[in-house]
Amino acid sequence: MTYIPFLIKNSYVVKVSETYIQGSYIQFCIFVSVKNLEKELWLYRCMITRRENPDGGLWGLAVKSFNQLLVDDINSFENGSRPDVSNSNKPARIRLWKEVADVYEIFLVGYCGRALPSSSLAAISKEDDESLEMELLDVLGDKILMSDIDASPDILERLIITLDRCASRTCSLPVETVELVPPHCSRFSLTCLHKLFSLSCYNESNNWNPTRSQVSKISVMILMARCEYILKKYLTDEKELGKFHLL
Repeated sequence: MTYIPFLIKNSYVVKVSETYIQGSYIQFCIFVSVKNLEKELWLYRCMITRRENPDGGLWGLAVKSFNQLLVDDINSFENGSRPDVSNSNKPARIRLWKEVADVYEIFLVGYCGRALPSSSLAAISKEDDESLEMELLDVLGDKILMSDIDASPDILERLIITLDRCASRTCSLPVETVELVPPHCSRFSLTCLHKLFSLSCYNESNNWNPTRSQVSKISVMILMARCEYILKKYLTDEKELGKFHLL
């Protein structure tokens, strides 16, 4: 029987047996953590158990709870019942968005779109896991970064850079190893790149707000930097090839 540390408010540690992951006890623990997210964000501790135990259900349940919490917070903005962003609560909101950015950096970059041992998961489980990864990207790219939220510009930049890091993962591999990358890894990186292009584009049907304008500006700058890198790399490779031109 495997036990996993589950951290909740005030850093209390609860040992949760995986046999109870689908039971009311683990659901209650996640509920407690979610309800106190603005004070202590510990769900990512459960999310990163994916590396040690990809077959376990704990990380997936934590991802779903994390997504739902963020969607509820953003919906409160859109519905007019905005969270308290007064001066007294501003430090808490700043800390909240910093921790959200930390979770995305740690989990998306380190734990998603990665190759897992072929024998560790059944085909249907792999599809479910890939679906969870895509849901996480959708909440970030289509919900958080498209909405009028109270995150600071530096947090918005961190979130967009996280997408860019995931998008550039496969293109940074040696050419001879690209064919060895599992298809889901390439799909994950490509989806991240699509999100970047979507964030940089202006669409009259979208609800264009100050946050959306800032996100678009940052996305364009990141994509321009990526294009500059590609062109410089192209020139370097062409010089190394000598008379054998790339085109």
